[in-house]
Parts: sequence; structure tokens; C-alpha cells
Amino acid sequence: MGKESGKQSVWVVLGCGCLAVIVVVLAIMTLATLSCYQWVKDAEASMVDPQARDQYAMEILGTDRLPEGYYTILALNLPWIAEIAVLSDRPAKENGEPQDFGEWGFVFVRGLSMMSWFQDEEQLRDYIEGRSDDAGILGANGIRLDVQEIIDRGSFSREDAEIWYVTFRGRVAGEGPVGDGVSVAFQIQCRGDDAFRFGVWFGPNVEEKGEGTDYSGSAADLAALQTFLEDFDLCR
Repeated sequence: MGKESGKQSVWVVLGCGCLAVIVVVLAIMTLATLSCYQWVKDAEASMVDPQARDQYAMEILGTDRLPEGYYTILALNLPWIAEIAVLSDRPAKENGEPQDFGEWGFVFVRGLSMMSWFQDEEQLRDYIEGRSDDAGILGANGIRLDVQEIIDRGSFSREDAEIWYVTFRGRVAGEGPVGDGVSVAFQIQCRGDDAFRFGVWFGPNVEEKGEGTDYSGSAADLAALQTFLEDFDLCR
């Protein structure tokens, strides 16, 4: 009798274990469905409501205000994959829909924890720091860039992060003639956080004058980049 009770208790435990796994799987599937549904609803709302877009972009960028003269083209959360904020200097259309890029634009991508958004972080760092000349790696994260000429490379520290950057002639592909602007692509390594963070800031062209070219105030100006980013809590 005791042995039969023992055998029965083992199967009860195993049965409970299997049931628990099934419950967890069903819960995850339900959560995923609800998350996707909410994502679709949020995306639909943001496409016609400039204030909703701006608010969500500010949440992604960790700020309570966008840079002066910038408006949100896209603010998106891809569940378990990435958060993306895209800004432009062109305001929304009268019907609330976003316009395309203007002279100035900014793109920021933050990978989320459950899935790696970017598989080639080391290769990206190699390019930014000059150990590789494969500019195609900049587009491997979904942001297509036309890199015509490297201007400068470097890095700087903030209280919350180390940032590596490369400045170049060219801009986001498909927006205006190739090479009609200057841009900076940068990778952020937050302290105590391994999440992938990558950004591109681009602006108008700067007349080439050889070594005497003055990039002050442009997207290729380190001081201008630091000022542009100072109100963003990108390591939130």
C-alpha cells in the first residue's frame, strides 16, 4: 500500500509539473498576443496624433522635451526586440501624419533584453574606431546610410556612458542626393548595462575647404553632438 501511494505521489508531482509548464506557456502566449495587440493600437494612434508620437519618443529618449525645432516621425516599440525613435525638423502634416526627413534628422535604436536587435556590435565598434573600413556594417541594424567620406572618429564619456562616434559626409540613404549632408553615427555603452544602443544624427552639408573646413554647429561637430544629446537619458 505504501509503495502504491509512493508511486501515485510521484505521478501527481510530475503531473503538476507538466501542468505548471503548460500554464506558463499559455500565459506567455497570452501575454505575447496582448502585447502585439497593444503595439498595433499604439502604432495606429501615433501615426495620426503628433502629440502621441512626441510623448512616446520622449519616453524612449528619456527626456521631457524634444530638441527645439524637432518633431517625431516615428516612435515605435517592437515587443522584445527594440525601441526606435526617429526625429525630423519638419512638422506633421495638417492631418497629423508625419512628414519625411528635412535637413536635420535623428534616429535612435535601443535593443531590448529578450532578443538581440544587433548581432554585430563588435564589428560596428571596429568600424567606428577605424579598425575596419566596412561601412556596410552601419546599415546592418536597419538604418541605411550613405557614407561618402570619413571626417573624424573618436569617443567621449558621460556620467552614465561611454560613446564612440564616427562623423562622415553622407546621410540616411534615400533622403536627398547622396553626399548632400554631414552625419555622425554613434554607439553607446551604458555603465552596468549591456543593451545595444545606436544613433545617427545628420544635418545640412558643410562646404569642403580641405583641412580648414569649419564643421562648427554641424552634425560633424563633437561639441554640437554633446549638446544635442545632453538632455537625453539614453541609459534609462
